[in-house]
Formats: sequence, structure tokens, C-alpha cells
Amino acid sequence: MKFLLAVPALALALSTSASAAIVTVSAMPTTPWEELSTQTALAAIDYMPLATTGVTGARFVVPGPTVVPDATAPAFFVNFVSAGPNQGGVPCYQCVSGDSGFNLGLPAPLNYVYSGYYWQYNVAWTNLHFTGTCTVAVVITSGTKVLEGAHSPVPGIGGGVGSFDWGFALAPISFKGPAVLAGKVTCGKVASVAKTKLIFQ
Repeated sequence: MKFLLAVPALALALSTSASAAIVTVSAMPTTPWEELSTQTALAAIDYMPLATTGVTGARFVVPGPTVVPDATAPAFFVNFVSAGPNQGGVPCYQCVSGDSGFNLGLPAPLNYVYSGYYWQYNVAWTNLHFTGTCTVAVVITSGTKVLEGAHSPVPGIGGGVGSFDWGFALAPISFKGPAVLAGKVTCGKVASVAKTKLIFQ
């Protein structure tokens, strides 16, 4: 599935209140191409289609005594986005062989996307005290082009401290060159976003 987003639409889509979003971005300087790709991603990510297949979710609630976060802490925030060759059974919590502690299983991190292969795009986030249903979405962009994306609801989030990871297995994308992967979690009227660079073979 391919999308094309006109640049003038960016200003309208990005004019929402900055206080309604927590954005995590790299501290490294960005190029004009990366900035444009990121703007396109932020403008388009809320319009990605519902993923009806290829979605794998994992959730882990911290066991033991109830953890009470500082009152000034956000209800939730995105930890990271990642990409790697798609495989069954991941993401998963406490699934790393030989380790009984807190761990997360993911596809091998590989942001160089092989031509013709299904790839898995993951969004991980921490919940501190949100209760309800969230929406997680991914989008892949290059300049003003939206290459692919999807979203999924995440119901049944409790108010306790926990960790979540949602993986989207997307079909091969017919594109060559650099791209930006953005992941967004929206809970209520608040959103948190992270991004990373990709290169398509």
C-alpha cells in the first residue's frame, strides 16, 4: 500500500497543540530531507489504515508492590521504535532463554530493509498510570512520500506500571533508498512519538 501526501497539508496537520504530545527525537543534527520526512510522518501517522493481520502485541506489568509514580510523571511515554526481519513469536516478554529476569524478545535490529522481505516494525512504550484503550501506529516516509503504515488499538491497559511492545509485520515495500520510521502511541488526548532511520535495499 502506498500513499502520497502533499506538502501543504503538513502545516494544517501539524498545527495541533504542542502540549498534547510528547515527542522523542534524536539529539543529533538532522538533514533537511530527514526533517521533511519526519514532518510527513507526523502529519500522516494518524491516518494509517487498521492492521487486520500481522500484528503481535506483548505486555508486561511490573509484579510486586504497587508502584506509585511521581505526580508530575506522564501517564505513559514511547521508549523506542525498531525494525527487523519479520519472525513469529516476537515481540515477547520474559522469553529470552536462560534468563528469568525482565527481558524482551524482538527481531534482530536491522534498519537495512532487504528487498522483497516482510519486515517487522515495533513500538515499545511504558505505561505509568493510564487506564483504558490506546492506539499504536507506525508510518514509513521518505521526503513527502508515505510508503506504508498501519495502526492498532490496544485495549485493557490498566493503571499500573507496565511495558508494552506492538509489532507490525508489513509486506515488502517497493522502494529503494533512505526512509524514516515513526511510531506513535496515543492514549486519550495525549500522544508520544519516536523515530529512527531506515534504508531500503
